[in-house]
Amino acid sequence: MAQIADRTGGHAYEAKKKEDLDAIYKLIAEELRNQYLLTYTPDKVDNDGGYHKVLLKASKTDLTVTTRQGYFAPGGEDSK
Repeated sequence: MAQIADRTGGHAYEAKKKEDLDAIYKLIAEELRNQYLLTYTPDKVDNDGGYHKVLLKASKTDLTVTTRQGYFAPGGEDSK
């Protein structure tokens, strides 16, 4: 689960006991309060369905950016 969460820009939380849930819920609530949606449109359209890495950095070093590792462009064999 942690690997899937990491690749998609998410987080995996493990609750070993019921008492862990409150702390996990607080972490999730904090993340939801601090979300932003950024969009990107490439200069050149990829009609072949290629994979594109995503690298997003904040200009302030005290901020943490969470994003997926990349995406497949629409098109190619998989979308037919």
